[in-house]
Amino acid sequence: MKQMKIINIVLLTFILNISFANAEITYKIFQNETASSYFDTIKTLRLKIRKEYPYLYIGTNIENEDTSYYSRSNETILVVAFEDDKAVGLVIGLPLKDFKFKKDHLLVSRKLRQNLGEDILKYYYISELLVEENYRNQSVPETLIKTIEEKAKELKNYSIISFMTVEREDSHPLNSVTYFSENDLLRSLSYLPTGLLLPFAWPTLQPNGKVKKDKNYMQLWTKNLS
Repeated sequence: MKQMKIINIVLLTFILNISFANAEITYKIFQNETASSYFDTIKTLRLKIRKEYPYLYIGTNIENEDTSYYSRSNETILVVAFEDDKAVGLVIGLPLKDFKFKKDHLLVSRKLRQNLGEDILKYYYISELLVEENYRNQSVPETLIKTIEEKAKELKNYSIISFMTVEREDSHPLNSVTYFSENDLLRSLSYLPTGLLLPFAWPTLQPNGKVKKDKNYMQLWTKNLS
């Protein structure tokens, strides 16, 4: 039987405890400036998890740059899942209008604004969901997303929450039997694919073990916040 409680422990930081059969997972929620203390955790988990299929992302020294936009937004929300003192998963989001694309992704920014127009102001964006492999079947991903959804609702400014997933064929040689499908997770939580595909370029692991910068398409998913 899972037990859950939320306790306000410091300004803009909360704690959520869920007990599983063999472990207690603690969820801490950080907003705005309190999130910055866990940016190194984001980088560490990103480098470890994003190299798996379907992202096949091989990180570089731009990791520092890729977390800076979180500190520039005053509506950043970070939820971190801990077992004891070890971070085993996290989700982080910010208003879609505050997400700053790198110079080589300016086409993505333009395409988003062309398709969404002024409605982009209604979108809250889940930028990253990162969960260690051993915790993906313990309701950790679901709890992380549900928690950030509830915090995004409290901001009152956003009626839609969004997420992007990589479009990669199931037959890809680097797919594995332990593949965690974000698409299946999103469908189970009532997100819908929009059909809007956005091109991102990043250092991508190839089937031959080499790495090269490839164009990777990401699908925008949305859900009404109500």
